[in-house]
Amino acid sequence: MNLTELTDFASEYRGMTDEQLLEIAGEGELVDEAQQALQIEMKNRKLTPEMVQSYHAETQRYLLAQKAEVKSELFNFSLFRLYGRTYISEEDKAQGIQVRTKWLTLRGLPIIPVASYRYSCQNVTTGQVKWNEEKVIDQVPLNWNQAIRTWLKSTGLFVLLISLTIICLVWQDRSHR
Repeated sequence: MNLTELTDFASEYRGMTDEQLLEIAGEGELVDEAQQALQIEMKNRKLTPEMVQSYHAETQRYLLAQKAEVKSELFNFSLFRLYGRTYISEEDKAQGIQVRTKWLTLRGLPIIPVASYRYSCQNVTTGQVKWNEEKVIDQVPLNWNQAIRTWLKSTGLFVLLISLTIICLVWQDRSHR
């Protein structure tokens, strides 16, 4: 073991935040001197292996939530929206965990299903204020049953609106002759 390298790593780790140390500790793949200096610095700061696991789990949840984010907009129209509320199992239904599919949309009309996610949906009450809190749990394989139902519903609605428009135009044209 090289004492100079150990001292260099120790000095580097002392200048880092707790979050930076937790991230490095979770990545692994460190040379022996770096690993030893990291363990010493984490012990000095009372950072535990459980904190490393918790930090990485929270980071993964955050990255998944960013991936499921639907707030991408172009010309004040959302490009992505979530459709559908189905359950994978009775256990998920009892716990309020729904599967929703993220869609590429055109003015709110679902065009292409992008991905499906499990959401924890809980009713929360603070004083007299109530709201539905939704958190992404994980990504699941694309739910094609949900996608087909969404396509059928939206296509049916679109055809109905076009049909009503044509009927109104024909009726208006005949009434003005």
